Amino acid sequence: MVANGQRGIEAVSALYGTPLVRTSRPVGQAASRLEAESGSALARWGDAEHAVGLYQTSSYGSAFRLIVTETRLDDLARKAETQALRLDEQEAPRREVARQQKERADAAKARASNKDVFRP
Repeated sequence: MVANGQRGIEAVSALYGTPLVRTSRPVGQAASRLEAESGSALARWGDAEHAVGLYQTSSYGSAFRLIVTETRLDDLARKAETQALRLDEQEAPRREVARQQKERADAAKARASNKDVFRP
């Protein structure tokens, strides 16, 4: 598998140049869900505007995944994802109460309509 990974790195390097020395994300920057699900990072390339990551998947043997992002948009997406997760966590109790109330109301409505037509 290392040989395949090395060939993948060489193929992408032909387009994007020498990979960055460090394959991990910068300090304080967590991997996106897509990156976390993509397998092991083999190499990264990038400049101020773009980032390219080559990953070897763990579930499909010698399959690879290439992720290309625009740095500015990636930063915005990460901030939006963080905010969405925070809001989901804050609103979860309220949504659960509303779901339970709707469930009770639906059950009461079903009982009332079934009661009218029930013949023992």
